[in-house]
Amino acid sequence: MTDVLSEHLESHRRLLRALVWRVTGVAADADEIVQETYLRALTAPPPDLSRSLRPWLMRVAMNLARDRLRARRRRERYASWLPGPLVEEVATPDALVARAEGANMAWMRAAEALTPGQRAVLVLREVLELDVGETARALQMSPERVRVTHHRARQALLGAEARLPGAAHGPVQREQAEALLMRLLQAVGAGDGAEVRALLHEDVVMITDGGRRFRAAGVPVVGADKVTAVQLYFVAHSPPFLRFKAVSAADPWVSLERDPAGALWPTHVLVGVEVRGGKIAAIYSHMVPEKLAGA
Repeated sequence: MTDVLSEHLESHRRLLRALVWRVTGVAADADEIVQETYLRALTAPPPDLSRSLRPWLMRVAMNLARDRLRARRRRERYASWLPGPLVEEVATPDALVARAEGANMAWMRAAEALTPGQRAVLVLREVLELDVGETARALQMSPERVRVTHHRARQALLGAEARLPGAAHGPVQREQAEALLMRLLQAVGAGDGAEVRALLHEDVVMITDGGRRFRAAGVPVVGADKVTAVQLYFVAHSPPFLRFKAVSAADPWVSLERDPAGALWPTHVLVGVEVRGGKIAAIYSHMVPEKLAGA
């Protein structure tokens, strides 16, 4: 029975990982929660194994995800906190995993304004496209509470998106964003301030998440002139990056690596951008190891 159960569980792994990540915002948390969900299924499986395990797995995983989000918010509250991207090494046959809804950084940043319950309802209703009854069963809520929570979540999300500095709204060609990101990295590496400035939107925001462990801007930096100056300062005062590679996620990201450089500087940084009107509207830098899973 264990082999059969394990086979069924593996068929849902990547979907669960994508859904849980949209709730927690941290890929390492999603991996741990999916693993814990599977351990529960193996040690205390649902009584009826003749039916699909997906509803049971989602109920367990989403409960764990909401608990993890509450705990993370109590533990990690600082101005430059960023959700980490979900990096996928291979294409997935499950289209739900790769859906843009709730997968890009603008959505993830705005979703930080939601309660854990609102975030879970929004993910199941709008990403997985479950109906009210299915969502209610997955989250052990009444249908009426799901409807109210979904409405409030939508209102809160729209309000948060409107307030975010640098957030890009509407579709952007991925190729354009990737090209602008590579031009930015080349210009910063060359110390070309004029080129850096030319690539940036006037109200660009730069957020550097060092997790209080590494040297980073402690608050978001807003405005093209300030972002240019900070970018050039950091590249002039930090050890150089020796290796880089593009990584697969909803937004374009580049993984930068340097040789060990002491306690203040991380060996691995993940850089991503959002684009608006042909200019870079937001720059994100991740230094926290837990948020670089797979990068």
